[in-house]
Amino acid sequence: MGSIFERNGGTKWVSAVVNDFYSTVLSDAELSPFFKNISIASLIEHQIDFVSIALGKETKYIGKSLLNAHKDLYISKRIFDRSVTILMHCFRENGASYADLVEIENLVKTLEDQIVPKGIKGVDATSQTPKGL
Repeated sequence: MGSIFERNGGTKWVSAVVNDFYSTVLSDAELSPFFKNISIASLIEHQIDFVSIALGKETKYIGKSLLNAHKDLYISKRIFDRSVTILMHCFRENGASYADLVEIENLVKTLEDQIVPKGIKGVDATSQTPKGL
């Protein structure tokens, strides 16, 4: 049966999902400020690698850890949840089965503690100033 990565078309499928995700996020007024001063092309390349491996591609990930990549962004639970909703929509639109969607969402939710710092209630993404510390 293979991994989620293999069942859905491998790198080509993950690339479509990741590109759709960033297309949506970068056009979102609330989420796009998190990506200013970031090379989007490089970020997409790293995300394709990360997502591919997370979904079963057999290779070693050499990018930053999630914790290090997100440590200075002060991402709130609400922003995390919004991003997960968009990501899951992109997987669904690119043909992931219901069973794969459930598995992917469960996997993504296990990563929350590495992305959302404890004690962050919200953030003004424009100024990157944490609220509620």
